[in-house]
Amino acid sequence: MRMHLEENFFTKLLSTTFFTGYLPLAPGSWGSFLTLILVWFFIPGNYTFLLIIILFIISLLVVNKAEELYGPDARKINIDESLGMMISLLFLQKKLLFYLLAFILFRGLDTLKPPPIRSLEKLKGKWGVITDDVVAGIYTNLILQIIGLF
Repeated sequence: MRMHLEENFFTKLLSTTFFTGYLPLAPGSWGSFLTLILVWFFIPGNYTFLLIIILFIISLLVVNKAEELYGPDARKINIDESLGMMISLLFLQKKLLFYLLAFILFRGLDTLKPPPIRSLEKLKGKWGVITDDVVAGIYTNLILQIIGLF
């Protein structure tokens, strides 16, 4: 029984990005914003790629269990937005303007879901939850890398 409670606690903690998924308005935005803050203040740039790999693996491990707790692709599950936000910030110049643009662009792309993002969301289970945000993060990053060239 205790193991089950601990497992549920950690599933909830991780899948909701430290419980930001419980916030009533825009839980995906809150998870993304918390990730942006953590990256800005606590994560040196050379560790971001490693943390993306770790967060991707954690996402694969917790999303199915989180869907059992909350339902399919529930709003409370926002670890995928954290992963997408972290991808958005990868190799990005650490300037406030770029980080704010990354947040705005990522949330916009995640909401609008241009091709092929919308079709990825239709994949079954954890893959549908995770891959659309990964691609939105990649799009955001590419756009900002191009802007950074000018």
